[in-house]
Amino acid sequence: MVLGAIETEISTLREKLRALESRYNSAFLALDPETKELPVKIAELERQLKEKRAESARAALADAEGDLASAKVTVSRLRQDLDDNQKGAREFAARLAQFKGMQEDVDHVQAMERAVLDRATKLQASVRERAPQVGLIEAAAPSLAPWRPNYGQNALIGMAGSLFFGLFATWLADFLAGPKPAHALMVQHSLAVPSIERGAIERYAPPQLRELNPPIQGQLPAPEPPPRELDDAEIASLIANASEDLRIAATALLMGLSPSEIVTLSWDKIDFASGIITVDGDAPRTLKLEEPLAALLKQQRGEAPEVAANILHDDRGGPLSVEDLNRLVLYGAYDAGLDRPPEVTSATLRRTYLAFLLRQGIRAADIGRIAGHVPQEEMLAQMQTISPRARLPLEQIDCGPFGATRHRRQSLAIFLNFPHPEPVEG
Repeated sequence: MVLGAIETEISTLREKLRALESRYNSAFLALDPETKELPVKIAELERQLKEKRAESARAALADAEGDLASAKVTVSRLRQDLDDNQKGAREFAARLAQFKGMQEDVDHVQAMERAVLDRATKLQASVRERAPQVGLIEAAAPSLAPWRPNYGQNALIGMAGSLFFGLFATWLADFLAGPKPAHALMVQHSLAVPSIERGAIERYAPPQLRELNPPIQGQLPAPEPPPRELDDAEIASLIANASEDLRIAATALLMGLSPSEIVTLSWDKIDFASGIITVDGDAPRTLKLEEPLAALLKQQRGEAPEVAANILHDDRGGPLSVEDLNRLVLYGAYDAGLDRPPEVTSATLRRTYLAFLLRQGIRAADIGRIAGHVPQEEMLAQMQTISPRARLPLEQIDCGPFGATRHRRQSLAIFLNFPHPEPVEG
């Protein structure tokens, strides 16, 4: 299409030049600048025409070579398919010949079997003809009852013996036990605390009350209560009535850090500019720094703290231990008026966060990326009690602080802005 346009333009310019040469002499045409440029334009267009033709020839040659290469590949593939089909046909012919040979062998064996059966039938018939004939005089009478043993008599004897030995064993037990205790002792035992509350008595009651209800030998221990898990109101009340260290610790526990990681967390692991927390130890990972933990850390940091200093410390400025952390949580539970405060520990807060992740449907393989190392027994116990129908990828799981839904974040933010709300009962 481009070549046609160039050739048309060259032809037009040449006709125009011939017309001018026929009308004017060469001296006059030499004075006209447009006429002087016509031969130059014609030469330039002829040069472009040659280049375009050479380029189109090269493109056509390249297309032809590509078509030739693809045709060669197609021919090679067809030849390979032909060879495979011929090989399959030869194998099929060999298998067919083998099948026909085996079919002939089977027919021969079946013919031999029929001959043998015919011969056996003839032999049996000849034997029956030579055997003596027996006539039945009277049919045997069937037995309607067993002759021995007599099951009814043996059952009566067994029942009578069992009754006798039972009465004898009862008398022997009363004889060995001695006389019955006095009525006063029975009254004293009736005043004891019921055994169903024995676990609570042994845990919280004073020694005088424990002596009134001594343990009974052979009695099963009271069942252990299920692991404690806090609800939204209890979490909010605990954080609202807590000290600054406990607020930071509880918030970090409810966003995936373990107690051992919290007590060793230092300021150089907090990047406020990037909004991340770098966790070292047995389960190194990176967590997102979100509110309200970021605000609590900024308030705790003050002015230019030591980079390698721990965020949490005791009253003497030393590093905080896990036992100290549990004691802070216990005191906070008492101050918040929570139900059964001795059961509220740092493990309870961490178990609450793990339960929230599992209820959303987090996969077990992704828990370590958020909460770090979780013991296998604790993980199995959580998964047995909480098993959602669908498992979701980590991108669809809400991993914010407190396992925070929007309602929970708003309520906790209100508690943090007002440091002394009314404690939550129950």
